[in-house]
Amino acid sequence: MDGWWVYIWISPMALFLIVITLLQIKKHMDTHLFSLNGLLYCSFFIIIFRLLELISLNDQMVTIFSKITYPFISVCPVFWFLFSIEITTGRYSLIRHKWLLYIIPFLTSFLFFTNDLHNLIWKRYEIVSFLIFKQIRVLSYGFYFWIHVFYSYMLYSLGSIIIITSFILHHQIFRLQALWVLLGGLLPLIFNVLYVFRIGGLTFDFSPLVLALSSLFFYIGIKNTSLAFIHPFSRILVYSEITDQLIIVNKNNIIVDINLSAKDYFGSILRVGKNVQEVFEKFPFWIFQKDDFSSRIMKLEWSRNSDSLETKIRISPLRSNGYSIMVLEEKGPSVVFTRREKEILELLGKQKNLTNKEIARHLNVDESTVKTHIHNLLKKTNSAKRSDLVNYFDEEEG
Repeated sequence: MDGWWVYIWISPMALFLIVITLLQIKKHMDTHLFSLNGLLYCSFFIIIFRLLELISLNDQMVTIFSKITYPFISVCPVFWFLFSIEITTGRYSLIRHKWLLYIIPFLTSFLFFTNDLHNLIWKRYEIVSFLIFKQIRVLSYGFYFWIHVFYSYMLYSLGSIIIITSFILHHQIFRLQALWVLLGGLLPLIFNVLYVFRIGGLTFDFSPLVLALSSLFFYIGIKNTSLAFIHPFSRILVYSEITDQLIIVNKNNIIVDINLSAKDYFGSILRVGKNVQEVFEKFPFWIFQKDDFSSRIMKLEWSRNSDSLETKIRISPLRSNGYSIMVLEEKGPSVVFTRREKEILELLGKQKNLTNKEIARHLNVDESTVKTHIHNLLKKTNSAKRSDLVNYFDEEEG
């Protein structure tokens, strides 16, 4: 029965920790903390009504406060799941029909208030007393209670998996955030499992102590790791929605990630798991063997729909021993000219009124050869007349 005294003494501390955590959230308010607010408010009212249940003057009041507590208990898993979505994606609206998540908690609350008519939540229970304290002790649970338990544990588990997979592979600060968030969210679940299944002989509900610790962990996460405004989804959003084409390559030269802009730009030729050399011809692997490898800007050739293209890129090293490739400018198909074609194009561009005979004299070739080269130049540059070749040269030089 000493646990009841613990309950009484710990409850005010738990309420205080919840309040300062809510104030900390308000100080750094952002949309992705709405669900955490809901989770903490539920914890606040659970402690209040459990405390009132404990100090109730008669058995009827004990039952009433116990029933009032249950709606807050039943929606906590929903808030936890929504919080995991918000903190990892930054999008509260990601789940369109969120109201569906509340169907089972609302049904649970209704059945709990009407339990005396059907015993679907509690089959048997008793009210135990010690000195001035009273509390309901459940002896056996009804059928629907286990549906509620399964649903709640499923949401807690899914939310935890989402947080672990989203945070754990990021920078150290995000791993610390994941630690405090998981401690704050899963501690009540662990104690609930111990209490519901009577593991270790636990027959007393230590929710104030557990919720106090949870609030403390959330507070540490918000205060020391900037949980309110630094989170992995900011990196995810920048990477996925930045208009620059960005490719991430590991130390084995295998493409491991591509953002949406890069997918649109390069098309089907670019895919995760492909060797970067299969995309870019003459890729300079020798650069990455140097100890002083730093960001470099260069032009690389690649092919799309039988067209030869040339793209200016920046290659930058990553701390993970891989590197990133960012497209700096988008150019059209790169036309490949022969040495003689380049010479003729340059003469046309710099000395605009040269005739075929004059070009042939400059290059010491037959006039017919010049005609053939000019014909090929017009075809390669999609030009209709010689003046278009002059314009093409000016654009390339400019």
